[in-house]
Amino acid sequence: MSASRKIQIMLVVVALLSMTMIGAVSMPDTVGQAAQAEAAMKLGRITIVNESDKPAYLYLWGENYYYFSANAGETKVYTPEADEYDYELISCGVKTKGTFTLSSLKRFVIPECGSKGLRQPNTSRTVDAGRLVKLTRVVLTNETDGYMIVILRGPSEFVFSMQADEELEITIPKGEYEYTMYGCGTTQVGNMYAYPHYEKEFVCK
Repeated sequence: MSASRKIQIMLVVVALLSMTMIGAVSMPDTVGQAAQAEAAMKLGRITIVNESDKPAYLYLWGENYYYFSANAGETKVYTPEADEYDYELISCGVKTKGTFTLSSLKRFVIPECGSKGLRQPNTSRTVDAGRLVKLTRVVLTNETDGYMIVILRGPSEFVFSMQADEELEITIPKGEYEYTMYGCGTTQVGNMYAYPHYEKEFVCK
């Protein structure tokens, strides 16, 4: 083998070794950057305990946006980034809003609609939706001889339809409502105050 041929082979070997060494140095650097980025993102933990018979929805707005849900009777755990959030919670057909700082753990309890799931007050780590919106059970009765529609406007707005002689138990936020009843071939307007065990009868006038 000629001397020039040997020199060419040696140059190729040196070049391959150099490329290998460069790759070996750069790869740990890339992996290290990824590990640092992952460590810098601190995650919190949100638990939704839904004891009601309706689905619950939780929306979060912070540096990032999140949407979580839990079906009736379901407990779900989520791990969003730790941050300060504006939230909107929809449970038992009622929407509530607020803010909280998620540093580690946060627990949302949705009790049976119209009841409170906790004996203790809300804390920085636990929110009782029943206590938050002050839900109460009331009974609407259609004492007319026909179909009617009732619209309630107050802390929240609701629309109910009822057949003749139907009794409807509902769960709504406690407070004063204006009602509009369409039935009996006419329209009735009035006021009612929703509190525990309240009953409202609608009759033709």
